[in-house]
Amino acid sequence: MTDPVLWGVVSIVVSATIMAVGVLYASMAASNEADPPVPADGEKGFTYTCHCYRDPIRVTVRPPADGRPWQ
Repeated sequence: MTDPVLWGVVSIVVSATIMAVGVLYASMAASNEADPPVPADGEKGFTYTCHCYRDPIRVTVRPPADGRPWQ
């Protein structure tokens, strides 16, 4: 390999590595912000945050009160 080709390959490999680390870092940061899977009061169900409006909305989904299974 000639010297310019070698430096070109090295710069592409370094750039790809930095991009991969950045994507992994961003995905880990997003997964750490996940909501708890159960409501804060301890009842069955799950809670999530809807980011579909300007201000996030916290939604809690609970199973039916009459004991029927989830559908």
